[in-house]
Amino acid sequence: MKLFREMQGLFLMTIAALLVVGFTTIPHARHGADPTLQSLEESCCVRAAEYESAMQTAFRQVADALVAPIAYSSQIPSQTSLIAAQRRRFDVATLRYAQGEDTYLSVLLAQRELYGARQGFLQVEYNLMASRIALYQALGGRWK
Repeated sequence: MKLFREMQGLFLMTIAALLVVGFTTIPHARHGADPTLQSLEESCCVRAAEYESAMQTAFRQVADALVAPIAYSSQIPSQTSLIAAQRRRFDVATLRYAQGEDTYLSVLLAQRELYGARQGFLQVEYNLMASRIALYQALGGRWK
């Protein structure tokens, strides 16, 4: 995880520098130059601008993909503690029902909340895996 955070910092600093400074500076065509040469230089400028745009988009995608797994990873402990709390609630409701102190409705409600907590945990894990796949794709990995 430490290496992952170091990579994130490196990419974010590089992206910030490139977005502020830009990628390249290409001089404009000279006046009175050969029209063919001027056309080639203009074509080169257009291609360089397209390349710069593509690179900025790629760096933005990598930056976004680096941040998402950290955000989802931080949610896992809270989801785990929520499941534990709902499990305890379900156990207490079951025990109270078994002793005749409460209705079965309270058991069913506690069970529904426990399933909701588990579903929330699974959603966070799904989002974490999807964000890792997005990072792999943003770094140039192929996904079929």
